[in-house]
Amino acid sequence: GGTQKLWNELMSDSDPNVRRWAVQLRTETRSVDTKLLGTLKKLGADPEPVVRLAVASSLQRLKHEDRWEIARALMANEADNQDHNLPQMIWYGIEPAVPESPERALSAARESRVDLPARLIARRLADSQAPQALEQLLKQASASRNAKEALMYLAPVSDSLKGRIIEKTPEAWNAVYLRVGEWMKSAEDATIVAQLRDLRNAIGASVGDARAVPALREVARDVAAG
Repeated sequence: GGTQKLWNELMSDSDPNVRRWAVQLRTETRSVDTKLLGTLKKLGADPEPVVRLAVASSLQRLKHEDRWEIARALMANEADNQDHNLPQMIWYGIEPAVPESPERALSAARESRVDLPARLIARRLADSQAPQALEQLLKQASASRNAKEALMYLAPVSDSLKGRIIEKTPEAWNAVYLRVGEWMKSAEDATIVAQLRDLRNAIGASVGDARAVPALREVARDVAAG
């Protein structure tokens, strides 16, 4: 009706402050339909940061399952890595939905061009210490497009496993072990190579991989030699 037409006009107004205000006011009514979700997704790619920030803020007022497509639109803008508020606001909007939808969360992380929410998705899943989450994170690591991306998943996995021993080695682990070996051979950055080696050894020890033992012994000898 006329009210819906008015909202549509406001959220497509040429003034970004009007669009921002319209997003905030409309989503505060909590009467959210499919059409509004589509509009929010579109505005998640709005050229103006103030509008994108309003959309990111609105995530917290939506059902968990309705947040992902809008969040993915917001996470597609690489320039927002330099914004002081947007990356955190995106994370606040999706954080409660991550444990409920780990596959959707990891898919969003993989495609994200905004670093903070992607890293925190991996961290949140690893901290849950759920066996399913561990498998999914390892699969994501082995499917990573480069070593730097893999580190985003392996570092929180390693942290979550500190002081723990996993009785059954995750099915995805061997693929990760081999893939990390490939990256260690091809990576030109010595720091990344060292990080990959240390993470592979630490995770391997926690999941019962005998291949980690010789490497850990060598590290212990180096430490002892001082």
